[in-house]
Amino acid sequence: MTKPTCLVNGVRSDGVPVDDRGLHYGDGLFETIAIENGKVLCLAQHMHRLQDGCQRLGITFPPLQQLLSEVRALAAGQPQALCKVIVTRAAGKRGYRPGNVDTGQRIVLLYPGGNAPTGAPLNIRVCETRLGRNPAIAGLKHLNRLEQVVASREWNDPEVAEGLMLDDRGQVIEATMCNVFAVRNGMLITPDLSHCGVAGIVRDQVLELAEQVTRRSAQIGDYTLDEFLDCNEIFLCNTVREVAPVRRVDEREFVPGPVTQAMRDAVYQLRRPETGRNLDSDTRRGGD
Repeated sequence: MTKPTCLVNGVRSDGVPVDDRGLHYGDGLFETIAIENGKVLCLAQHMHRLQDGCQRLGITFPPLQQLLSEVRALAAGQPQALCKVIVTRAAGKRGYRPGNVDTGQRIVLLYPGGNAPTGAPLNIRVCETRLGRNPAIAGLKHLNRLEQVVASREWNDPEVAEGLMLDDRGQVIEATMCNVFAVRNGMLITPDLSHCGVAGIVRDQVLELAEQVTRRSAQIGDYTLDEFLDCNEIFLCNTVREVAPVRRVDEREFVPGPVTQAMRDAVYQLRRPETGRNLDSDTRRGGD
């Protein structure tokens, strides 16, 4: 595998200092940002979430213009790529307590290639691993993703694209790498993330577009697995897949429906305001 291009505080590097708190404790945040034809998609939204996360964790946010410049420089000329931006609390003394260390170290990585979102229907499974509830860090895309790592090791079937995760009270929260929505009687529903889970950029965009697509606001709430699966359609969303319909959850079958397709088109156009392309033909081609 080709190593990604890496900038650490604006300087090309092969790694981070061994005493970095992000390495030792997951003390930091990250964003995964899509690049198409040299353009960085939804950069402002990603920077806003990163800045908000730094404020919540008490980490100094890097100089914004420097960070934007580094991301755009790596994105230039890339037909399809992903940029990962990491901000850690930087180096510090041994031990959990950060003391007066709050300086944000920025790491920008470029992963060339990758596939454009196809909207191909997905098979997913319900994970046994549960998410712990902690309102203090709920919603953040922090560096400690060990629960998702453990959950993603539960299957090796290449036909299974994702795992649906519940919290320790049995409420549906998200997939290992995506947020999740269901369509019930024409209304979008999605789990409440105030106690755990990641509040994704595309999730926010789906919530923003809900009334336009369904003529009703999305309903955010607590749902058991049975309650959530008692629906007409299910789809996952994140920066890489954007909106992807779910065809099967374990042995339960779903038919990708019109609300999912309409939301997929609406999200695509919101993220690329310069195009009015319709995705229906791409969906029919399938593939992932």
